Amino acid sequence: RTALAASILHRPELVLLDEPTTGLDIAVREHVVAAIRDMATAGHSMIISTHHPEEIREIATEAVIMRAGRIVRRLAGSAPELRGIDGIVKAAMAVIRENGDG
Repeated sequence: RTALAASILHRPELVLLDEPTTGLDIAVREHVVAAIRDMATAGHSMIISTHHPEEIREIATEAVIMRAGRIVRRLAGSAPELRGIDGIVKAAMAVIRENGDG
């Protein structure tokens, strides 16, 4: 939480977050996700790398799914469109099935 607070203290134009909830317990994880949601609502631009797309699908306006350093699926649109039938989680699961990873 301290690192997240420090990263936005000076109000940057772009915030880069790499796995912001990794290793956190459930309660703290919920606070971090809420802080990310608040930052998005306040108009911060963010790039978030995560293995938990369900955490950010409510606020994302664009998502890319990568495998071995390459973009394999790109999703763009308003947040509701990303939650819909072509949502981030479904797209990620499709990529896993296509590659035989799951």
